[in-house]
Amino acid sequence: MKHLLHKASFTGLVVLLLSTTTLINIHAQESSSSASPSVHVTSEQLKGEIKVPLEDAIKLYQETFPNVSITSIDLTAKLGRYVYQIEGVDDDMEYELTIDAQTKEVSGKRDYPLELDERNGFKRKNDALNLEKLKDLAEISKVVEQATGSGQIVEWELDRELNVTYWKVTLINGPEKLELKIDAQTAEVLEAELDD
Repeated sequence: MKHLLHKASFTGLVVLLLSTTTLINIHAQESSSSASPSVHVTSEQLKGEIKVPLEDAIKLYQETFPNVSITSIDLTAKLGRYVYQIEGVDDDMEYELTIDAQTKEVSGKRDYPLELDERNGFKRKNDALNLEKLKDLAEISKVVEQATGSGQIVEWELDRELNVTYWKVTLINGPEKLELKIDAQTAEVLEAELDD
């Protein structure tokens, strides 16, 4: 059944998620009355896991690479620690910075020329993120909690498509991987995709 719903519409996926969550909750209640599934990295846990706010990571990037437009931000766990990986461009170069999300320590910094077809401001114009009025990670995580009910968030990625800046949140629940795209300014769920 999951294979038939692989690329299901959002409505169908919500029904599947609600059914799965209900089955998980019933199973959890049967096996332990005090245990109930939840999103492992919740909005409250973010405070302990991620001490450097997104705004501070963006500011550090902009101080390191002035006059550069940010094109993507990833927040992932590497070797048991969360790191921000921020990329940006000017008219002819791409710049990357890796920042420890607990200490604000820079662990990677590099720049390199853009491909010829991305130069002269083309990539900057088409890929620059809208960083105005971004919803914070805690709010985005709450949206994920409400939409899914269970699983573990393993990655947050800020990206842009069709002039919409969105968070792509990857969630693991057992053998299943769910990706939610959430509008970065409104926190509206735009798309959900279930992979087995």
